[in-house]
Amino acid sequence: MLYQVGEETRAPSAQAPASQNVRPASPASLGTLPEGATEMPVFASPSGEPMVLTEEFNVKFKESVSRRQIEDFNASNKVRMVRESKWEKNFCVLAVQKEAGVDALAMANRYHESGLALYAEPNFLQRMTPHNVPNDPMFPQQWSFRNTGQDGRGIPGQDIKAVEAWGITRGSPNICIAVLDEGVDYAHPDFNAPGKLATGYDSIEQDNAPRLNAWDDHGTACAGIATAVIDNGLGVAGVAPHCRLMGIRIAYSPFAGANYWITSSDIIADGINAAVALGADVLNNSWGGGAVSNAITGAIRNAKNNGRQGRGCVVCFAAGNGNGPIVYPATLPEVFVVSACNPWGRRKTPTSQDGEWWWGSSFGPEVDVCAPGVFIRTTTNGGGYLVDFNGTSSSCPHVAGVAALVLSLNPQLTAPQVEEILRNSTDDLETPGYDIYTGHGRINAFKAVQSVTPSNRSRLNIGERLSPGEALVSPNGQYRLVMQPYGSLELLNATGSILWTSFTPGNAGAYAEMLMDGNLVVRTPTRVIWMSITVGSGATYTQIENGGFFALYRANDSIVRRIP
Repeated sequence: MLYQVGEETRAPSAQAPASQNVRPASPASLGTLPEGATEMPVFASPSGEPMVLTEEFNVKFKESVSRRQIEDFNASNKVRMVRESKWEKNFCVLAVQKEAGVDALAMANRYHESGLALYAEPNFLQRMTPHNVPNDPMFPQQWSFRNTGQDGRGIPGQDIKAVEAWGITRGSPNICIAVLDEGVDYAHPDFNAPGKLATGYDSIEQDNAPRLNAWDDHGTACAGIATAVIDNGLGVAGVAPHCRLMGIRIAYSPFAGANYWITSSDIIADGINAAVALGADVLNNSWGGGAVSNAITGAIRNAKNNGRQGRGCVVCFAAGNGNGPIVYPATLPEVFVVSACNPWGRRKTPTSQDGEWWWGSSFGPEVDVCAPGVFIRTTTNGGGYLVDFNGTSSSCPHVAGVAALVLSLNPQLTAPQVEEILRNSTDDLETPGYDIYTGHGRINAFKAVQSVTPSNRSRLNIGERLSPGEALVSPNGQYRLVMQPYGSLELLNATGSILWTSFTPGNAGAYAEMLMDGNLVVRTPTRVIWMSITVGSGATYTQIENGGFFALYRANDSIVRRIP
């Protein structure tokens, strides 16, 4: 029993489960109503954001409750079905009709106490805060990947060692980063690579064609940090440039210049569940605030426990920019929390050397690691670029990108295993050991990928790739087919001697891919530099064998071509 409403606004005796800290907003904050409008009570979340009580409420019915029971109970209470979750059984958004004579808060209490529901809670229309802090433009370079003290700001070497990590892997298209935000500009040239864009989802419009307002560029900025294309002669690079990108729209801002979002717990939960159902491996959440919601908490737990065929999604959350305690949902134990640091290797505060006095990274025992959060260059809507994206909004996708690099080397890792690698491979900052400001330290992408034991897969199926640093391994472990970072596909024996090579050095970033036409190729995003010459053969996979060769096979396991 968690929601409580003060008598000065409304005074039911019952309570509904969701948050112990929701309180009525000041009457002065409600303003005056237009003629003919219906009063909608406004409450304040623990972080002070307004939350509007609408006619809607969320209900998670017990698994044993039938559809007929739900329909009958709704009818007897003058409640209509708004929508059912596509992803979660017996989760519904309901609406109180005028004839019911009570509001959504009272009705949620009634459903909660009915014995039919696991929980019921108002589906508040709420403002939520994206964790970036816009201010006067700056012109930094991508110091977070390789810090040379650009423009006299920072200390050389205080970075995440992304360039060094790329010598091992630039990510795999088999790994997908979902950016849950106000939408992602899928038309941006720096996301334009074969197979780069996964099917997205618009939780507001309930379809797979996410749209976004022209001014809603926060999600596009986060996406660029995590996974913008590399070596395409355009703009910026992402931390995991060869991983796929999935845009999930969970909110929008009402007008250009607004520093808040409009959303609801149902919309957010639906977006998280969609990301899991559509195959995301890492979830980037550069937002926070609002009251505790059973719907959102349940969706996050579903992602962590059931995503990736039970191995769990890595759910990254920004710590926030309030220079104070962490707020929900980053307070949940299932999420991986990221605070911010600057080019001097110091935690971000209003008085840190970067000069951005108007914000500081939030802190608390929930913080796992920190990552760069000022002067970040990244993508923006319409094919453009930002030069000063900041806040823990920019820190979080750095970590999501490193998590994707780790999974690219070994997709069999569980989410807790990935998180442990991230914590154990950091560079300690300031106070020795763990602290509540920088967590275990600043992420180090190079150390992280170095510590991964690659998965021993022997087969490459149609549509799959070997990214730089990845390998197929024969069942006996004696032979490896390696996509080298310098651009050659090489067959090696147990001593590392080359048995065969595609002879394509000098093509950094090239990858091997099994195409739909039955051809194995080595290519860059723009051109093919080697092919197996098996077009139209019906080959469906490539496999490395114990005899020291690899072969292209048809679906019936007959060999099309053996190399060498």
